[in-house]
Amino acid sequence: MKRVLCLFAASMLAFSTFSCSENKNKKSSAPVSETGEDISGEPVEREFMTYSAEDFATVDVNTTITDREFPYKRCEFSSKEQDFGSRISPCRDEKYRDRFMEYLDSGYREERFIADRVAEWEASFVTPDDLMITSAIGCGTTAYIAVNFDTLCYGCHESSVFRYDTEKGELKEILHHSDPENSLEIRQICSVRGELFVDTDTMGICRFDGETGEMEQILESEDDGYGHMVSNDADRLIVTFSVPQREKVDKDYKPKEGEIVYSNDNENFFIEHGSDMTMKEYDFDTGEWKELYSVFSPAEESKWGTEEFPNIYGELFAWKEKPEGTRKYDVVTEEYRVSTGLNNCDIVYAGRDKLILTLSNGGGNGGVSKYVLHEFDFETMQHYVIDYTNYGGNCIAFGDGVITYMGGMRTGGAYYIMPSLGLVFPIESAPHDDGSLMNMSTGLFGNDRKNAMFMTYRPTKSKPVTVSTPDGDFTHTEYSDYEYIYFWFTADENDE
Repeated sequence: MKRVLCLFAASMLAFSTFSCSENKNKKSSAPVSETGEDISGEPVEREFMTYSAEDFATVDVNTTITDREFPYKRCEFSSKEQDFGSRISPCRDEKYRDRFMEYLDSGYREERFIADRVAEWEASFVTPDDLMITSAIGCGTTAYIAVNFDTLCYGCHESSVFRYDTEKGELKEILHHSDPENSLEIRQICSVRGELFVDTDTMGICRFDGETGEMEQILESEDDGYGHMVSNDADRLIVTFSVPQREKVDKDYKPKEGEIVYSNDNENFFIEHGSDMTMKEYDFDTGEWKELYSVFSPAEESKWGTEEFPNIYGELFAWKEKPEGTRKYDVVTEEYRVSTGLNNCDIVYAGRDKLILTLSNGGGNGGVSKYVLHEFDFETMQHYVIDYTNYGGNCIAFGDGVITYMGGMRTGGAYYIMPSLGLVFPIESAPHDDGSLMNMSTGLFGNDRKNAMFMTYRPTKSKPVTVSTPDGDFTHTEYSDYEYIYFWFTADENDE
């Protein structure tokens, strides 16, 4: 099974200021203009602020679906319309094919599974694999698309990167890898400071030329490690690595409570105690990597998103914590602490101008979940509260608002909500009038406050199927083929 990493695209946000009350632990040492902008060329060190929920004026926002033009430009490409071609990987040659089938002969897999995979593998000697888009990013009106043509092999011996100009309708292959001895899978593409970077399975992190497809390695792959480039809006190239800490055990080892024994070859068996997690940042001036965080994360307790190993949500690193004696969460960043007054919440965005949280209530025992957005605006000192249950349970920050959408194989759509105005823009709907099917997700594709890419499945072949049950016959629609639509929004605003 291939490990496909989520793509996170990074882009720059304007550096904004805010003011409030109490607990000012730092002072700015650099001169600033009347608007708060640094005029010395040196970083501005901001005062650490502490806020309580009472510092903000709560506004319960009523939403209104508008037919106004969506304020950002939309671009897209279709898997059916774009001709990426089809290829048989060189590892299917008689000299190599047995080497890459060995991992299927593991005794711990079911015989039926192995038989199906062997049949599929043998058919691929003469028939190309179904291609897989492993990563994509929209940069303005141009998309960069990484494609794996070797999807049945344990490695990736046939792959490409394409550039698609949506305005000209031109698709061009800018990188082609075909090598039975060496794997190259482009697992992520991101943009930082106007440059493209890729994360690969064998070459680590590379600077990528979007015109020629040339790659320059800037960070080697970690041995037995699993990492990715971290989405952010601060134009920072940040990479995390998670290296499993394993203990080899005998084949007949009886696991203790909480332990799981696994093997990749039915000969060597391990239990995993956790992972050594490391976060690094690339210094564009020196070309060096600086370690930001490092921690051991036990298997039973993830350290991701904690003070020891925080995530960057937009502009700032942030984490949640419960102060002693309270059941309500504080959200803490490098620059402020907000006592939210909420018993539970998920961080969507932490920036210098605003903090966006979501809260899900209910949904148990067959009930319907309720989704509520909380936006704390540090410039207006407003706390906007929006029930967005009707607009989908997933939420990401984008532009001056949020995009919400349904995930999974279900009906629904996607919407852009501007919390301060209560305006809701429909941006994607179910493809059929009967609301039959739509799967919308960010999946392998990047999203941040200035760039967001989504994937949606749209059925292209369907037929009614009748099923007999003790309670009688019933008919449902079976879908046998899909068109994959990849769409994103640029930071370019429409005139309206």
